[in-house]
Amino acid sequence: TRKFRLRESGSALRAFRKLSNRLVREEMLRSFWTEVVIFGIISAISAWPMVLMFKALTLLLR
Repeated sequence: TRKFRLRESGSALRAFRKLSNRLVREEMLRSFWTEVVIFGIISAISAWPMVLMFKALTLLLR
């Protein structure tokens, strides 16, 4: 019976590892895309004053 328990626990461990890897992967993807969107918003807000500056410079140089 001891061998059976070892096989059973190894199988359960593999199943648990597979489940946890899948859940962690899904959470990492969700976190990654959230960070990409936030980074894009911050970058756009930071770049906006430079866009306005270049627009003002082109109007000034005309």
